[in-house]
Amino acid sequence: MAKVIWVEDSLNDLKRINMFLGKKNPDAASRALSSIALATRNLEDYPEFGKPYERDIDYRELFVPFGARGYVIHYRFDKDNVVILRVWHAREDR
Repeated sequence: MAKVIWVEDSLNDLKRINMFLGKKNPDAASRALSSIALATRNLEDYPEFGKPYERDIDYRELFVPFGARGYVIHYRFDKDNVVILRVWHAREDR
């Protein structure tokens, strides 16, 4: 089982998502964060589940369905760790 590690940028992404959704719909914010958390917990057992990132094969992306579009988790994986680097909404300009 891999250990999931969140870097500061990814934690800031979660705060940003929560603040953005929370202003409009606190329940949706809670559900979105729960969906993201569940997806990252699944990476503990299946760290290679996400697809390879198009620009660098050492990184991966996992799509998390939510509403019409969903969220993207950008991470890297080594033998023991899944490092969550960024999280954004699929419609966000990266």
